[in-house]
Order: sequence, then C-alpha cells, then structure tokens
Amino acid sequence: MRRHLNRLLALLCFFIPGSFAIACDDTSASPDSGTPDADADTDADTDADAGSDAGPDAGAGCTELDYPPGPYAWFLDGVVGDTAFPAIFDGEVTQLVLSEIFCTEIESLVFALGADTRSACPARFEQLGDLEEIIHDAHGELVGLYWEEMVEYANQPLEDVSAHLDAYGWGGGYRIQEDAAQSISSTLDSPPYLFEYLPFVFIVDTSTMAIVASDSGDAMNPISVDVVAAVQAIDADHP
Repeated sequence: MRRHLNRLLALLCFFIPGSFAIACDDTSASPDSGTPDADADTDADTDADAGSDAGPDAGAGCTELDYPPGPYAWFLDGVVGDTAFPAIFDGEVTQLVLSEIFCTEIESLVFALGADTRSACPARFEQLGDLEEIIHDAHGELVGLYWEEMVEYANQPLEDVSAHLDAYGWGGGYRIQEDAAQSISSTLDSPPYLFEYLPFVFIVDTSTMAIVASDSGDAMNPISVDVVAAVQAIDADHP
C-alpha cells in the first residue's frame, strides 16, 4: 500500500509542479527516521542480559579459607588435613597443597601408594595409567606416592618417583613424596588403619576433602576400589 501511495504522490508532483510540497519530500525514508533506533535499545538490553547471565567470576565460590575443619584422619570417611606434599607436576617441581585443590575444577584426587619392595605395585599403577583419560574426563587427578620400602616408608627422590610413574604409563598426575609429618604412613599407628598392604588406592572428594572410597580387604584378599565408578559418582554430585 505504501509503495502505491508513493507512486501516486510522485505522479501528482510531476503533473502539478510546486504543489504538495510537503508530500513530495522523500517518503521512502522509514517512518521512524529522526527517532531513536528501537533496535539499538533492544541490542543494548540484549547486551545487558548477556552480562547478567555470565555467572559468577571464575574465582567466586569457596576458597582456601573455607577448608573443612578437623578433626582430620587419613582413613575411609575421614576428612584429610590441609597437607603440603613435595611434588612434580607437568615436569615442574612444586607442591601439592590440598587447600589449593579444595573446591577447584579438580573434583577428585585418586591417591595411589606403592613401594619398590612390593611386587604387585607395578601392575596396579599401570592399570591407573590406563584409566587416566577417564579420570580426567570426570575432573579427577592422579596422585602417585612411591616409597623405597614398606617398613620405614622412606621417601624416594621426587625424580625417582616420577620415573616409576612414567614407566607405568602415567602421562600426568602429581608425583609426590610424603610430607615431613608422614601424614599418610603414620595412619598405620592409629586404627582404623588407612591401609594394611601395598599397593593401595583411595579417593578424595575435593568438595568435602573426605576419603570417600578406597581399596579394602587385606593382604591375603585385597579388593580393589572401582576407580572409574567412584570418580564419576563424585563428578555427578558436583554442581
């Protein structure tokens, strides 16, 4: 209809020069010309909405200061204390500080304990190396501790621990020594024991810092924890 009116006005202007001066102005312009662009307001609203939907900052949420209070215990269902383990990670010498892992994108820590003097350790560590990608997909991380022997639980040099785990097919993970207080092995001195044999695997849920799953049984009849089921259950429970 608008197009037909424009043509009619153009004909009138042609046959009656000087007439309809107002009508002969450019009628092809949008009727909204000279008024604020409504679309601009809409775009601005959309941008504002996008900002409001961006969610909290990456650093928001729980912090190191929110680390669960004690009592602490390194056994099943116990909350592990804020410990700093000497470590190698991604080829760099560093520390595994549990309060720095608490409430991060790492949702679970799969601890594997072994020693040179235990013949069953290599096969178990190789199994965990095969599961590493699945563990990462569930936002978990491997932690390997390899003592020289299972009597005094003497630490090996970090480089030796890392070499063991490389040989067992670990592509990443934290390669740690026990801390000076021997937080893990000293659990043997106070029941309920964390472990009675090696190799031994247990899993920490980093939202609570509790050991939520572990190997069980005894040295004569060890029962391996289902690592995949445990880390996937933790991942499903995390927001």
